[in-house]
Amino acid sequence: MELDEISPISPLQFFSFSYPIPFAKKLPEKGLFTEPYILPCMAEFLGEKAFADVAICWNENGLELTIKTTGKRKEGDQVELFIDTRDRKELGFINRYCHHFLFTTIGEEITKLRADQTRDLAPPNSLHLTVEENKTKIFIESEALFGYSPKEMARIGFTYIIKNGEKLQHFAVSSKDYAVASHPSLWATLTLEEKS
Repeated sequence: MELDEISPISPLQFFSFSYPIPFAKKLPEKGLFTEPYILPCMAEFLGEKAFADVAICWNENGLELTIKTTGKRKEGDQVELFIDTRDRKELGFINRYCHHFLFTTIGEEITKLRADQTRDLAPPNSLHLTVEENKTKIFIESEALFGYSPKEMARIGFTYIIKNGEKLQHFAVSSKDYAVASHPSLWATLTLEEKS
């Protein structure tokens, strides 16, 4: 095997990633896709072409996200969100605090839990989805997030996969390199900033 046949290693494979997200009762429409609400884009580090911006905030009632994509929505478009409400990276496996949500035309939790880590999956009515031409709004109620308690744990594990047609955009870790749903230790850490 020649050296030029070996895929380059992403620097993200050697570093953990942490980013603060703000407290807000609701994401503001004006200035939504600016700091502190917008998550940094990791596409360049993952060898991808960015096509989406993601804004996020938290409050006691849950997590709110808005995803804005370039280009029109296509059939089969989806958003996958991976959340560990206790950011238990040291465990190295999916535990009861981990969540895998899939949003297409509806939202559902599809987490595959180990037999010794069982819990009820999120009720569908606790996952709210609004889809517009190039904007997807998601609100995940705290009821859907087992272990979500910002007073006890002011950080969460988090990553996403956004699919638009044939294009994929990831945050922190790529599903082309890893089975993202099975490796919460590779998810980024989002710190929940205190109320101002």
